[in-house]
Amino acid sequence: LSTDPFKFLVFPRLLAGLLMLPCLVLVADIIGVFGGYLVSVEKLGFSPGPYISSTLEFLETKDVVSGLVKASVFGFVIALMGGLLVYPRYKIHQLSSQPGEPLFETMKEASNKLRMIILNPSLILVWVLGVAMLVMNQSLLSMPWMHVKLLLVLILSGLHGYFIGVGKKIDRGGDGIPAKRLRMLNEVPFLLMIGVVIMVIVRPF
Repeated sequence: LSTDPFKFLVFPRLLAGLLMLPCLVLVADIIGVFGGYLVSVEKLGFSPGPYISSTLEFLETKDVVSGLVKASVFGFVIALMGGLLVYPRYKIHQLSSQPGEPLFETMKEASNKLRMIILNPSLILVWVLGVAMLVMNQSLLSMPWMHVKLLLVLILSGLHGYFIGVGKKIDRGGDGIPAKRLRMLNEVPFLLMIGVVIMVIVRPF
């Protein structure tokens, strides 16, 4: 109980994911352009100069920025989902102990850090960056899969509010909150995330 589970187990992994997703997208963009160069010049016999000038002519800042924003949105959705998977488990541990006991206070402190550093900022940034992405590419609003994705993120946001409310009640003593309900709801964020991924990658509609 002397080790902070948030500091050593949760925060480093979520931070790494948030930082690396936009970096991976940028690297993929560079590799894609370079791969196109190799195919065009080495296989198709194009001159290097025209390929580079054409790439610079048609490549817009908006294309790169929208990809980075999309990656950031996805990263914060993953952070939100991951935090919502961990948060109820902290609260279940609190329910198995009494206020003032070391386990209760450790889990309370860890869950509060998770809420303030990961959950709340991730929820805000998901919506801010998501709206920015839709503003930059308004044609997405005409696609049915985007409507389903927005609905799933809205449900995820509602679940966030429910968990925070339950967590605060547990911090005050937790009367009338069954651990079984928390265990069942604990799986919902993962299922919602699967739905989001399917909508974004497969685009079935």
